[in-house]
Amino acid sequence: MTDRDADGLPDDDDPCPSSDTRSTVTLGSCETTAPNVVVTAGCTLADQLAQLRAEARTHGQFVSAASHLLNQLVAGEMLSGAEKGAVESCAARWKL
Repeated sequence: MTDRDADGLPDDDDPCPSSDTRSTVTLGSCETTAPNVVVTAGCTLADQLAQLRAEARTHGQFVSAASHLLNQLVAGEMLSGAEKGAVESCAARWKL
């Protein structure tokens, strides 16, 4: 079985078979200090943000969806408020 991103999930069972596995979240050319945590099995925060961006019809829709996801991660103590702010700042500049 193939596991291209070496996250322990075979590609056939991995919702993000080519995960962004960098240690911190980078959106476009904007580097954050936020850790690129695993949000769901096989998918990192950067993966989830890229998916939200791809699905958004407008930039505002993307920023809103990203903020909702980040709020959940802060509530679950996976990110700090400062890390959330850093990602939101980059998301606001990451155009569709």
